[in-house]
Amino acid sequence: MLILKFKLGKESGNPVRVTMPASSFVLSAAQKYVLGEPCIFVSTDAQDSRCVARTFIYLATGQSYDNQYPMQFIGTIVDTNCAVWHVFEVLHDVDEVVAAPSDAQLMGVLETLGEI
Repeated sequence: MLILKFKLGKESGNPVRVTMPASSFVLSAAQKYVLGEPCIFVSTDAQDSRCVARTFIYLATGQSYDNQYPMQFIGTIVDTNCAVWHVFEVLHDVDEVVAAPSDAQLMGVLETLGEI
């Protein structure tokens, strides 16, 4: 098992496409640092070389969004300024398989995520 973190960007209401191992299961949403951007944490099989592209979005309480696709709730984040963000996975193209990353690309992702 391997736990990975993926950042969701600095602006709410903007869908973010994330490439992750196909076996990934979303565990939670959190804010990494004080005033940092929201992240999702996933559990995955460390040996899984297949990758999929998935889409996530976070919205502030009271923020409207014209969702064209079904969305699955992931979690709520309350930041240090008491802003409340709600994280969703947008359920379109969930099973879109993308090329497996090379070892160098995977190492680059892990370095960017601060995992190594």
